[in-house]
Amino acid sequence: MYKIENKIDDSITRKLKDKLKKKWTPKLANVFSPNFLSILGLISSVFAGLCFYLTQFSEYWLFGAAAAILINCFADEFDGEVARYKKEATGHGFFTDRMFDQLGFFLVMLGLGLSPLMQLPLALLLVVVYFIISMNVFLMAYATGKFRIAYGKFGPVELRLGFVIYCICTPFSKYIYPYVLSEGKFLGITPITSFDLIALIGIAIFALIAIFTIVENFTYLFKVRKKILFKSQVK
Repeated sequence: MYKIENKIDDSITRKLKDKLKKKWTPKLANVFSPNFLSILGLISSVFAGLCFYLTQFSEYWLFGAAAAILINCFADEFDGEVARYKKEATGHGFFTDRMFDQLGFFLVMLGLGLSPLMQLPLALLLVVVYFIISMNVFLMAYATGKFRIAYGKFGPVELRLGFVIYCICTPFSKYIYPYVLSEGKFLGITPITSFDLIALIGIAIFALIAIFTIVENFTYLFKVRKKILFKSQVK
C-alpha cells in the first residue's frame, strides 16, 4: 500500500519551497496534470543531456542545459504537490515519478560523459553512487514511511541550482573554459577538466553519504526489530 507518512526535508531552501508551493500549487493544478509535469521533467532531462553533448560544438550550449535543468527542477518539485492537491497521489504515481527522476539523472550524466566536459567513467560512477543513495532512500520510505529529501542541508534543488550557476558562469570564465585543469594523467584519465573535478568531489561525498546512511538505517531498523521482538515475548 502506498503511504509516505513523513517527508524529511531540512534543506536550505525548504522554507522558500514551502511558500512557493503553497502559492503556486493550486494555480498549476488548474492547468497541468501530475503526469504532464512528470513527463516534462523527463523531457527536460533528455534536452539537458543533449545540450551537454552538443558543447563539443559550442560552449554556449551550456545555457540550454542550464535552462533545461531549471525546468526539470520546477517539474520535479510540483508534480507530487499537484497530485496531492488534486487527491490523485497513488503508488503508481510515486513509482513513475521516482523512475523518471532516476532515468533523467542518468541521461543528464550520459550527455556529460559523452561531451568534452566530463570523462564517461566518472559520469557513470557518479550515477552508480547516486543510485545507491536513492535505493537506500526508497527502501527506508517503504520500511518506515519516512522519505528523506536532503542530507546536510542540501537536497536535489540545491544541487541543481548550484550546477546551473556553474554552467552559466563557465562560458564567461577564461580561467575555466576550455575546462582543462591538467594535461597530465590522473587515474588513467587525461585531460582533467573542471567538470571532472566536480564529479570526483561528488562521487566522494555521495559515497560517504551512502555508507553513513546505510549503516544508520541498518542500526535503526535493527533496534526497531528488537523492540518488536521484546514486546511479543512479553505478551
